[in-house]
Amino acid sequence: MLEIDPHHGNQVRLSDHPDSQLVIGVYSTKPSVLAVGNHRIGDSLTGNVPVAMLGIVPTKVSAENGPIKPGDLLTTARLPGYAMKAKPVVIHGISIYPTGAILGKALQPLHTDRGVINVLVEPR
Repeated sequence: MLEIDPHHGNQVRLSDHPDSQLVIGVYSTKPSVLAVGNHRIGDSLTGNVPVAMLGIVPTKVSAENGPIKPGDLLTTARLPGYAMKAKPVVIHGISIYPTGAILGKALQPLHTDRGVINVLVEPR
């Protein structure tokens, strides 16, 4: 998982702490849309990182916050570059998730350890 690098403008870095409100998306090996700022057609994209910010994307996940099941909301994990199940705070019976720290929804399960599953990426 990638997050905005607050020290370097338009750059991203691997997330390495849980529930990061800087989460932006997932490194993508096959991006469907490449938004590259002020580059023009034919410009070299060397050094740019393709970030999936929307869609169904294979994502590295960890069960450090418990097993993941389809429909679980995901957030950044302690393990650099990985997502984990988001845990809400329950107030008066209402589940509240950390604003800006949700990557999207798991579409497949992960029972133990770590692996790669499809995720509907929709940061919020």
